Amino acid sequence: MMIKQQHITRLETQLAELVESTFVALFGNRIRAQDIALQLVREMESGAHRPDEPDAPPVAPDEYLIGLHPDVQSALIRRHPALSASLTGHLVELARSAGYHLPAEPRVVLLADASLAVNRFTVHAAHREREQQSSTATMQAVSIPKASATLSGAQLIIDDQLIVPLIAPVTNIGRHSDNQIVLSDPAVSRHHAQIRRRFDEHILFNARSKSGTFVNGVQIREHRLNSGDVIQLGDTQMVYMVDDNDDDEADDVDDATGPQDSFN
Repeated sequence: MMIKQQHITRLETQLAELVESTFVALFGNRIRAQDIALQLVREMESGAHRPDEPDAPPVAPDEYLIGLHPDVQSALIRRHPALSASLTGHLVELARSAGYHLPAEPRVVLLADASLAVNRFTVHAAHREREQQSSTATMQAVSIPKASATLSGAQLIIDDQLIVPLIAPVTNIGRHSDNQIVLSDPAVSRHHAQIRRRFDEHILFNARSKSGTFVNGVQIREHRLNSGDVIQLGDTQMVYMVDDNDDDEADDVDDATGPQDSFN
C-alpha cells in the first residue's frame, strides 16, 4: 500500500512551516525540511508489514530515529523543543490517512551522530514490539558474572581476542576504514552495523548489510543489547559486556587499550 502524494505533500508543508528557517540557517540550501519528511514517508512505507490476519491493514513502524550531526541535533532541540512531539502527531495523521495500523503512538527520536557530516542525516524506522519479540534468543547468551547496569564499562569482546570499549555515542562497525571498528572479514559489509548509546542502554542496528546482523542466533534490524549478548557479523563473533567497575579481578582476555584499528 502506497502513501498518496497529497498526504506526503501535506507532511512536507507542515514540517517546512515548522523548521524551515532553522534548516536554512543550519544547512543553507543543502538540506530542506521536505527531505526529512520524504525520508520519514519512505521509511514508513518500506517498514510496514502485513499481519497474519488476511484482511488486516498493514502495520506501520512505531519508532523513527533521525540521525543528525551533534551540532545540528542540539540546535534543532534548542530551537524547536517540541519537534519530536509535532512529528509524532504528523506521523499518526499520515498513517491514518494511508490506511496503516499503528500498534502504539509512534516515537520520534533525534539522535546525535558524530559520524555524519553537517549536511547529512539518516532516518531509521522500526517496530518496537516486533523487534523485542525477535530478540528472543535461540542461542543462550553468555553468562557474565557481576554484570552492571551502568554503561561506563560497556565493551565488545571480538573473537575472544580483543576488548574494545564502547565510549562514543555512536560506533560504526564494518570493513571500510572510516568505521570506528574496522573488521578484516570479507564476509562483513563495508558499513555493516552501528551501535548507538541511547540514555542508559546501547542499541545495535543492522546497517543494511548483505549478510545480516545476528544477536544470539537471531537476525535483527534493531536490538537493545544486554550484557552477554553474542553478536555475529559475517564470520566475526563479538560478545557485548557491561563490566562491574568494582571488579578488580583480571579478565581472561587481554585489554586492547590502543586505537580502535583493524581486527582480524
